[in-house]
Amino acid sequence: QIVQMGGAANQTTLNNGVLQVYGAANDPTIKGGRLIVEKDGGAVFVAIEKGGLLEVKEGGFALAVDQKAGGAIKTTTRAMEVFGTNRLGQFEIKNGIANNMLLENGGSLRVEENDFAYNTTVDSGGLLEVMDGGTATGVDKKAGGKLIVSTNALEVSGTNSKGQFSIKDGVSKNYELDDGSGLIVMEDTQAIDTILDEHATMQSLGKDTGTRVQANAVYDLGRSDQNGSITYSSKAISENMVINNGRANVWAGT
Repeated sequence: QIVQMGGAANQTTLNNGVLQVYGAANDPTIKGGRLIVEKDGGAVFVAIEKGGLLEVKEGGFALAVDQKAGGAIKTTTRAMEVFGTNRLGQFEIKNGIANNMLLENGGSLRVEENDFAYNTTVDSGGLLEVMDGGTATGVDKKAGGKLIVSTNALEVSGTNSKGQFSIKDGVSKNYELDDGSGLIVMEDTQAIDTILDEHATMQSLGKDTGTRVQANAVYDLGRSDQNGSITYSSKAISENMVINNGRANVWAGT
């Protein structure tokens, strides 16, 4: 179903499929499937139940959201406004700042350049993506949560199973990548004591030390692929790497 600009869908229950909103959705309940709020569209008094997903795109808004156990939110810091409650309390995205987001069960948050995310919980099936120039502090990365970031992020810091981790001033420390997570080490930056767990990826154009490549993880030295844009670097250096049934590729010129 598509709600066009100027139109409204009232008290819709979504059991499966997709409800795409360019206008307004009032008091919807998402029990399954996906409610997508497009640019300039809005949804108010939204209940997200187990198996349901609310996606709010750049320029869209969702107000008074009730994210119940098993529900998911997918959005960006460029959303106009998103606020409501989750099991951690109140959350909000406004003016490029996200607070207290809970990412799990297929939910995700993309922190854009010059934007901020504070106190984000990345639980199983959740994804936090921090773009170059973005900031995310107070990250609580649980088992099965995913982070995608580069060392060109302004700052990313928080806790994982290793304890404290951080990316700041071009240096990544104690970064742990789970299944689906990725780290790009840019030229003239470095990564220290990184663990790549199963199916994680790391691409290094800079320097890394103490990297551990676990089973089915993939590490590339001297090459990165960012959305199809491939970059090579002859400056890339790796020291004291340990490979435990993973794969490491060293590209020409490094």
